Amino acid sequence: MDIIPPIKVFSKSQWASIFGANIVAALLWASHFVFEYFACFRAGLPLHYVLFAYMGCVIGGIFALLVVSKLNFFMSYILLVIFDIIFVSLLQLVESPILLELALFGSGFCGSAFAGLMFSQLIVAFPDPKYNGRANALGYLTINFFIIAFNIFILLELYWMNVLILAILGFVTIFLVLKGRTQSTSSFQSRVNFGIYFQAEGSIMRILIAIFWGFFLTLPFYFSFLLLESRQFSHKYPQFMLILFVTVLLSSIPNGILLDTIGRRIVMLLGLGMQAFAFILLYFTSNPAFLYTIFPIILGVGITMFLTSNSLLLIEISLKKFIRDSMSIAYILMGIGMLLAVGVGELLHPKMASEPAHFIIILLFLFLIAAILISQVNETLPTKGELEWKGALQYISIMYKSGITIFTQDFTENDTKDTENRQDLLGGAIVAVNSIMKEVAQNKMPLKVLKQEDFTILVEDGRDVLVVAIALSDIKKIRRKMQEFLESFEEQYGELLKKQISNVKRFDSASCLVSAYFQHYW
Repeated sequence: MDIIPPIKVFSKSQWASIFGANIVAALLWASHFVFEYFACFRAGLPLHYVLFAYMGCVIGGIFALLVVSKLNFFMSYILLVIFDIIFVSLLQLVESPILLELALFGSGFCGSAFAGLMFSQLIVAFPDPKYNGRANALGYLTINFFIIAFNIFILLELYWMNVLILAILGFVTIFLVLKGRTQSTSSFQSRVNFGIYFQAEGSIMRILIAIFWGFFLTLPFYFSFLLLESRQFSHKYPQFMLILFVTVLLSSIPNGILLDTIGRRIVMLLGLGMQAFAFILLYFTSNPAFLYTIFPIILGVGITMFLTSNSLLLIEISLKKFIRDSMSIAYILMGIGMLLAVGVGELLHPKMASEPAHFIIILLFLFLIAAILISQVNETLPTKGELEWKGALQYISIMYKSGITIFTQDFTENDTKDTENRQDLLGGAIVAVNSIMKEVAQNKMPLKVLKQEDFTILVEDGRDVLVVAIALSDIKKIRRKMQEFLESFEEQYGELLKKQISNVKRFDSASCLVSAYFQHYW
């Protein structure tokens, strides 16, 4: 197994898009796990003031769906990132409760409002699920370098350095967004039909995963900071965070390999178990230094496993053309999960000191319920056969239902292994396809799959044309690709197809569409 994804598959513009999105993701992480709590600690405010940020997440996500999705993609993205940097900078500079409430709400609102746009930029980093765990890990590795830098300057009380870094990151992000704009999926995004989205098969699990993302994103941090506060270790907050995020950074790549080896769901369950284990140890350990030294290491491993698998699962169950709105919905639900986590934290806070055993039991019960529900989630790491679908696909043909072929593409042209035999095989298959299609057209018989001795013919019937694939076997991924491709092809060439234009040169540009659908897993 390769340790990291194949770097050369990405162009310079794609790398710009990916790295720009990672910087923006670092801003999201910093606002949720560093600057929000730090601002409350520094100003002497109750920790539940972070509720303003989480309410901002919910409202910002709604704003993204209703307003941002109708505006210019890049202008909205850049403006929201700039405003987010301003609000996050205020969290470093002000101590007035009113200004902090505004800054907390603003950072949550802007972050949630551009989350869908960010994932539209980032989706090019996930071309093939056999590498997606490690691609995700490299993203978290990049993000956590920035988080650690922010924590170091907080530890040194050099707050102005964080503001300077934020400003520099803002300029770099704008440059990278514009540099990578040709590689983002912004122009291919479609608006989600909310009725269909919430009634579709698996919608309940999607909702639960997104809520758990927010709930268990917040609960361990919130309880940890309440413990630091209750044991008069608030001054250890920067040290605690530094150890935790160094752990997240160091465990990212090994965790990515696990995601691509044993699957997303199992890693998510292991992450929950590791977090629960950290709190159990905390209960049985009397050494006060354990809270801000060993505890964040164990917790950090659990958080890495849970958060990376959860976010990856949400990406992989979302259709690429709906990724913007799907992730905006996910952030709304995540914000609800965050609000619930703070509510649970405040309810259990008194039991931390007075009834620690009850506190641990209730906490473990929450982890257990989540584990039971997550165990019902479908795994998104495909089987080996599905992962190797590209090697099975040999030939694509588009033809009118009368049997006239208007476009073909051979996927074995670059395969030098046994070329002559493959060409003979394909030649016979193509003759068979043309004969079968004419028979289907004359008799109007529906046909989905025809198995031959050495190959399988797959057929998708559209409004105006048929898409025919010759493959070594019948693989579900190829069929799904054919369905999505057929929809886009008929949309792009609708006028020509209605007129039954048979000049094949008019369809030469379809090679770009074929590449978009059949050269990448997504």
